[in-house]
Parts: sequence; structure tokens; C-alpha cells
Amino acid sequence: MLDIEGDLNRPLQEIAEGNNPWNVFLEVLSPDSGATALPPFDRDCDVLLFFKMYDPKAKKIYYCGHHYMPVASKVCELVPILNERAGFPPDTELILFEEIKPNLVEQIENQNDALEKVLEELMDGDIIVFQKDEKEEDLYDLPTCKDYFRDLYHRMEITFCDKTIPNDLGFTMELSARMNYNQMAQAVALRVGTDACRLQFFKPHSYKNAPGNALRCSYEGTLKDLLPHSNPKAPKKIYYQMLSIPVNELENK
Repeated sequence: MLDIEGDLNRPLQEIAEGNNPWNVFLEVLSPDSGATALPPFDRDCDVLLFFKMYDPKAKKIYYCGHHYMPVASKVCELVPILNERAGFPPDTELILFEEIKPNLVEQIENQNDALEKVLEELMDGDIIVFQKDEKEEDLYDLPTCKDYFRDLYHRMEITFCDKTIPNDLGFTMELSARMNYNQMAQAVALRVGTDACRLQFFKPHSYKNAPGNALRCSYEGTLKDLLPHSNPKAPKKIYYQMLSIPVNELENK
């Protein structure tokens, strides 16, 4: 956080610490807040926190603003603030995580501890991710924000081309590299409007833009394992064809 008085006469390049471009967070009063000045901030005793809310049903992260908190505050003191920001009932139980870096979050286990104790290297700009404490996690594909960020890290764009159409441009889907065969087949089936069991997939050829060997429906590897590793920058393609009979019957003929 900038010290307006202390940094007033310093060169911008020095304040920006060499960052180019230099992103500046500007806080302004909300027109309907009724306040005449921003809340006071003690650089020695307060910390600026940003909040994100994870919705496991939608599998999305939502930005929920920021707040100044004394570093000696207990983590549980954030809960009423977060419930209000998310529009939850005041007594909603929450699970809180610290976003340590992109795609890495750790759950805050003891909400009765002080912020300065539980947050790793506490500093202005730290991010708290929160979600409802759902008792039945098996209802969702990605039940916690930790699962969400892990999935986000492994996502890749895959183009699926119809093997029966010459030079088919196909369609592109964003899928997790950790998907198994059944998960991939279900996703593609939903996209093309057929049953997953009536799709047959083909590995991409390693050295040319063409389908390779057929992929058996009993394949136990991941989506990432299907793709050639010889050229990581090449477009990621998998070929398919729609069948009139279940793929397992075709394979057993």
C-alpha cells in the first residue's frame, strides 16, 4: 500500500519497483455509502484483505471486494463480513482458504486464531477464498475451491474433429487434462447430442495432422496421456466418429 505522505516526492519508477506495466489499485467511496472519507488505515496494525467466494454448484469464483482488518483480529471475525458480501444468512458456516499463489490455496483450519498467526507471511493484498460449509461434498464434481484451482491448473483446450468428415475443423472444448475416458466421452456426447457409448475416439497421429489408432473404451489413462508430447505448442486434437451401435460391441466383433 502506498504511503501518500512518505512517497509523495519519490520518482514513480522507484515506487513501482521496476514493474512494467505498473498496476495500481484505486479505492474510491461508493456514491451511496453516505461517508465523506475512506475508513482509516493503520499501516502498522491493519491489513488489506481481498475476498473471493467459490460456488461449487456453478464451479465458479466470484470477487467479493476487500476489507481492512486489524492483524490481531481472529479469523472468525471475517465470517459475518463474508456472509454479508455473499448474500448468505448471517449464521452460515463457512470454510476459509488462503490463496498463497495462483492455483495454490490452503484451508485455514483454526478460525479462532489471529490473522497474523494463520496467514502465511501476512501482507496487504492477501486473498481469502471462502465457501459454504457443505456437509455432503459428494454432490459436486469440484466440492472445494482447492479442487477448483487444481482443476483450473490442469485445464486445456482440445479440438475434437469428426473422422468421417475430410478436413473437419471440429469444435473446441476446455477440459481437464486429468479426465478419464468416460468423463471425456460424456463431455463430447453432450456437445454432439448422442450417447457416450456410441462414440469412438482416435488418438492423434504423432507426426501429421490425421487420426491414428482407435482408442478402446476400456482405456484407463488420462486425457493428457492421449496427446503427443513431441510438439507441446501444436494444437491439441482428438478424433471421433459417431456409431450406430455401442462402441464396446464394435470392439468385440
